[in-house]
Order: sequence, then C-alpha cells, then structure tokens
Amino acid sequence: MKGVEFVGRVIAGANVGEKFGVATANLGFELGQRPDLREGVYDVTVTHERQQYGGVLHCGRRLTFDEAQTVEVHILDFARVIYGQEVKVRVEGWLRGVKKFPNGDVLYTQIERDIVQGRKGWLRRQVAARWAVVSPEEKQALEQEAYARLTARVNLREYDRVWAYAPRADELDVRRQIAQELGDVRWVWPRVAGKVLKWGECEIGQLEPGSYGLLEPPSTAERVGEPSENDLVLVPAVAATPDGARLGRGGGYYDRWLTELPPAVMTVCVLPEWAVRTDVPMEAHDQRVRGVV
Repeated sequence: MKGVEFVGRVIAGANVGEKFGVATANLGFELGQRPDLREGVYDVTVTHERQQYGGVLHCGRRLTFDEAQTVEVHILDFARVIYGQEVKVRVEGWLRGVKKFPNGDVLYTQIERDIVQGRKGWLRRQVAARWAVVSPEEKQALEQEAYARLTARVNLREYDRVWAYAPRADELDVRRQIAQELGDVRWVWPRVAGKVLKWGECEIGQLEPGSYGLLEPPSTAERVGEPSENDLVLVPAVAATPDGARLGRGGGYYDRWLTELPPAVMTVCVLPEWAVRTDVPMEAHDQRVRGVV
C-alpha cells in the first residue's frame, strides 16, 4: 500500500477529534474514487496548495464511537480551516489496524502515539529529501567537517576500541579519517541476530554483506560483549537534537542495545548540520546518546 495516492475534498465531520485536541480533515470522494485501502492507520504525506506536510490517516470504521466509515487525516502542524478544498494524500507506511478502545481517553492516548510515529516518518522523509541533492563533493566536505568536529569533541587516542557501523549512502563515513589518525584501530562491528545486535571485532576489509544490505563482521570474527568506558561508540542516526535525542533508522536495534550500556560509555552520532534538529520526537523506548557532532 506504500505509494498509494488519492485526492479527497475536505468535508464536515463529527468533530470527534477536536474534542480531544486533535483536529482531522474528513475527506469526501466522487463516486468510485474512494481509496482502496484496508482498514487502518497510516503514515502519510499530505499536499495542500503545493505545500507538503506530514500526516496520520485513519481509513475505516470509527469503532470507539459510532462505527461510521471515515477517511480522515490529521495534518501535522496545520491549523487552517480548509472545508471544501482538495488535499492530495500519499501513503508512506502502515502504523496499525483499527480497534475499539474502552473510551475516548484511551483512544486519544493511542492517537498521540500514532502522531509521534507520523512525526518520525515525516522527519525521515525530510532528511532523505535533503540527502537526495547532496553531491559526492558536498558529502566529502561534510565528512571532513564532521571528523574535525568529532576530534574537537573527543580525543580518539584515549579509547581502546571504536565500535562502528557500515554507513549507508545517506550517512556520513568518518572511518577512513579515524584509521588514518590512529593507524592500528581495533574495530568492533554489529551483526543483526534476530531482534538484537551481536558484536564482533575485525578489520574493515573483513566486513561482508549482511542484513538490510549492510556490511557486517563475518561469523568467524571474535565475539565481543559490551563496550567499556575506554571505548568510543559511533551510533547511526537519521537526525538528532544537540542534547542527544536520536531518530534512528527505524528498526529499534540500537535503542534496545543502548539500554544495556553503562552510562559512562561515550556514545556519539555523527551527522550533517542540517540533520541536527530541535524537533526530533521521542518515545519511551527511545534512547539518547551522549554526544552529537
């Protein structure tokens, strides 16, 4: 269903959401143009008058109240009254199915969670759009600047090992600069094992294709437990706040792993300046890092 697009006209609704402080735009459709979506709640992009917004879409029965069939969207950070106007909706991902909640307050608590998920999806898309126009030359310059800021923040020679990861194309890579600075680096790398990360020590050249198309240590790599205060841990992120609130890749692997680390371990995200934001949404399970450069 990802990628499904449709246009609806904003119509008057029951204003149930407004009673809980969450306004939604109810959408009406010409005959035969209602979107062919299964009942559920979706992460969406909404376009109104050529301006794009993040959003959360409900499609299906309103089970907690009257079981009416609705297609309604909460548009993030949007307060305009647009009755009678058209909006275009693009489905970006599935959030959950519809269900009947005991009362409106419990439903509202779930809607708050849905909105946080919608904000995460929207922020990931914004950052991805910025990465899409980064040239190889700009990326190289960004990596040089990032490394300079990293070494201004931490003394690499104070650490016994560097816990790193194989960056994606839309992530900065400072491994080469670290290797040049330290010479003989003891690298530790993650391998996806079920829903957790397992770690192995090996050279960069020994990494091999693994889960999600990323490079991982081979099965023969020396297994490693957890980092100590004498280790530097580089943590991947899509975006982060200056004080360490982190938006990850979406799988939750690092959040689960970071909960196990001693608080004194130096965890750092390395990001381009435009991915260091003040609007990174956090949930209870999301873990912060100690440094963002």
